[in-house]
Amino acid sequence: MVSNLGFDNGHPYIEEGADEGVFINGPRISTSDQPLPSTVSVEIERSIDGETWEPVIDLTDETATVDWESLSYGDTVYRATGYTADGATAETIITVEARSIAVWLSTGNGFSLAGRLPFDPDVQVTVSRDRTLKQYAGRSLPVALTGEGVSRTVQASGRTALHPVGEQQTADVDRLTDIAQSESDVFLYRDPDGRRVYGAIGDMQLPRQAALPGRNALWGYSFTLTETGR
Repeated sequence: MVSNLGFDNGHPYIEEGADEGVFINGPRISTSDQPLPSTVSVEIERSIDGETWEPVIDLTDETATVDWESLSYGDTVYRATGYTADGATAETIITVEARSIAVWLSTGNGFSLAGRLPFDPDVQVTVSRDRTLKQYAGRSLPVALTGEGVSRTVQASGRTALHPVGEQQTADVDRLTDIAQSESDVFLYRDPDGRRVYGAIGDMQLPRQAALPGRNALWGYSFTLTETGR
């Protein structure tokens, strides 16, 4: 669910919308019978776990943006702090519910190059920690050693169409090609289980599976994302 979040006359406001990301608008200035200090800037932060705050954007005008790093399924907490010209502040915390049943793969500037994959994809998550066995003289059995490095990979596969009909938000083959061939280093995976994983992807497989009436065709896709730092 998208929410329009900001301050109006120094007061927080929120407006609900669709589900692809969180829509954030700049500070708005209006008049009332009893004038209030105008908001000149708004600092927006998000929290996925309710404890750690991540900066989203600082707004000083009516510029709007979409937060593509919000949860696609889950509750993202936003903290908006408004500042007036004379240094006064107002703060509000809003929880935004998202209930998208699709898998999302995003990259590009602000992760705005996004693909929505709703058709019940198969997902496999593989996790591990660095471990090795060392054989020492005088010991008949090896010694197990555990390192600090951890890894997580997400493998996703499913179906889409060449030109989806009635599913305008569904990523078609061209959209997935644009994502896979992006010059960006980091990709973002989100799913209906509330996962939000940043990482790198390898080759994306796009097999043509069946022809449908007209100019459409049924295609498959598969990719593997390996978790990295942001």
